[in-house]
Amino acid sequence: MRDRIAQIPVGKVATYGQIAASLGDRLASRWIGEQLLHGPAAQQPAAHRVVRAGGELGLFHTGDPTDKQRLLESEGVVVVDGKVNLAEYEFCEFAGTAPLADLRKWQQELAERNRLSEMKRGPALVAGLDVSYDGDDGVVAYVLFDYATREMVWSHITRQPVLFPYITSYLSYRELPLHLSVLATAMQASRIADLLMIDGSGILHPRRSGIASMLSALTGLPTIGVTKKHLCGSYLASDLSADRFCDLHVEEKAGPTKLGAAILPTRKTKRPIFVSPGGLVSCDQAEALVSHFMVGKRLPTPIAAADRLSRQSITTG
Repeated sequence: MRDRIAQIPVGKVATYGQIAASLGDRLASRWIGEQLLHGPAAQQPAAHRVVRAGGELGLFHTGDPTDKQRLLESEGVVVVDGKVNLAEYEFCEFAGTAPLADLRKWQQELAERNRLSEMKRGPALVAGLDVSYDGDDGVVAYVLFDYATREMVWSHITRQPVLFPYITSYLSYRELPLHLSVLATAMQASRIADLLMIDGSGILHPRRSGIASMLSALTGLPTIGVTKKHLCGSYLASDLSADRFCDLHVEEKAGPTKLGAAILPTRKTKRPIFVSPGGLVSCDQAEALVSHFMVGKRLPTPIAAADRLSRQSITTG
């Protein structure tokens, strides 16, 4: 991103969306905006040359958009009513690779490798995984439960630097290294679960490749994704219930395809959670397994425990 910003010449501007597109995905425009407001990119000499899609100046890291206007006008860019004429001043000829396009391609390749299937036998051990953040570090908790008794039998925490930014629909690349690391420890301790519940999406994802799906494809373990974020799939709010799952479908050439389901975790909330298989589990089985661990909390017990443990490890140092 910083390389792209440096390419914007004096007397020209570029939009957040155009820079994101040059990196391979316009979805990254929000991340670019945040970096230009709060991150190291804000201090780049050309940071003021990035504007919104309609030519509006947008926010500036100094807190005063007129500072951005003053810098642009000093370079010969005319600003009228807080807006730049993109037809005259927009720069779009960025050079460089599109890394997000490559990452998206790998997600699609893993999605093609992944398989949904009914588990032949019910899991004896189920683990929840969740990540919390402490500055530049990620803390992942792995909490193992006995399926029959719903009692915790083992847990482990791994902390390591996070090297990938938060970009919508690319969360997997931020958290996969943490998940793989804690799973390696669980394997060495002979504490690997029969099923993983991940705080994130499974196939209920724009590319059918949320973090639960990628983790299943990479490890060969059955996984279920449970998330509070609605990434894709249509449903009617009136169909939401705390007593049953509401199917989520996407339109495909062959017709509507079910990718997951939504449910209200308790009768006291109107905020659903979204459940989808990651791999080696069917949609119906994923719903049944999650339901087994829904005991009046916002999230199923294994993920709720992992969330609590990862947060506690940060607050207690």
